[in-house]
Amino acid sequence: MNGSMTSTFSWPELSADPDSPSMESISRSIDDLAVAVGEARIRLEGGENIDLAGMDEQVRAICSAIGRLNGPAARMMLPQLVALTDGIDSLELVLKRTRYSAGPPVVPHRAAEAYGAARAAK
Repeated sequence: MNGSMTSTFSWPELSADPDSPSMESISRSIDDLAVAVGEARIRLEGGENIDLAGMDEQVRAICSAIGRLNGPAARMMLPQLVALTDGIDSLELVLKRTRYSAGPPVVPHRAAEAYGAARAAK
């Protein structure tokens, strides 16, 4: 694809029910998003411009679902969240390296802000 074109990127449908999330559905949602973030990074590295709109909402929804779990269950999600954050960090590096200009990039601090907003809404 021409580097001047921006393609729409489809984020995965979340598996977690926001009203009654299970650890399994949250785990699946985190994994699905991590795969999508990796795919977006690869496509950006290939010179494709990607519209990342919606990624922050996905992170916010996952964090909100985790916030509904009890403490020990929520802590069990930490390794997956760290891996997702690492993927987002890698995506950010590609964005900086390629000087992505099709809108504001989603960066890890926005994911942390989404998590804080979800916890405050409890």
